[in-house]
Amino acid sequence: MSEAIRPSYEQIVADIPDAGVHELLQDAAANEHRLGLELERIQANEDLTVEARERQASEVVALHAPKVSQARATARQKVTRGGETQRLFSIPMPEKGALATTKAKDAQELVAVQNESAALLAKASEVQRKASMDGKVKLNHDPRLKVLKEAYSAAMGATGIEAKVGALAAIKAAEGLGVDIEELVSEHRTEIHQRALADAERFERAMQVLPSGKIKAANPFDGKALRGKAVGSYSSGSKAVMSSGRPKLFEKKRRKASWK
Repeated sequence: MSEAIRPSYEQIVADIPDAGVHELLQDAAANEHRLGLELERIQANEDLTVEARERQASEVVALHAPKVSQARATARQKVTRGGETQRLFSIPMPEKGALATTKAKDAQELVAVQNESAALLAKASEVQRKASMDGKVKLNHDPRLKVLKEAYSAAMGATGIEAKVGALAAIKAAEGLGVDIEELVSEHRTEIHQRALADAERFERAMQVLPSGKIKAANPFDGKALRGKAVGSYSSGSKAVMSSGRPKLFEKKRRKASWK
């Protein structure tokens, strides 16, 4: 059986559903390109001493590198927020709602959610205790999940305050027990929720490959001058500078994404 083809960095970035992120990444690439050109110019100037090269390179790095780092850091922040927001929009709530826009509107509703959640936690724990005969029997399933799924499904089929409180309580209880919320919500998703889920997954994939912007740029002409060597990774035409991954200018290597 052949291994699934992993999407490339370019494919993942192109799939980010946020035009603002694309603009930020383009700005970062443009400033990185300018920096590469300036470093090439310094490298090509044979009249410069080692000290002059180091000084001029330090100046251009100080001018352009922070712009690259800031744009990448901001892009990563937007991707993080986008993933979190779309994940909330992917969780169905009663009456065609979503968790992103469904909250307890006042203290009374909040207390109702907390009380209902506590009741569900107690019921789920009791069901598990009985099923396992106080831990004497090893279960091959989680009986608590059935309790929470039934509560959530009942809420999704209802209307009004009771429906909202019931759904929020089921999700709160699932979080408290460490039960995967997907087990509760997946079968209730509409097309709108599915689209939000797809967008959340696009953002989350991007988080695995986008540079953080926190790595400081290196001066290629510092105390360890490239005596007689080409700038290489700083060249404006170099694949290392213009590649999709973190450029060598930013010394820390990009971690390889983990894929299932």
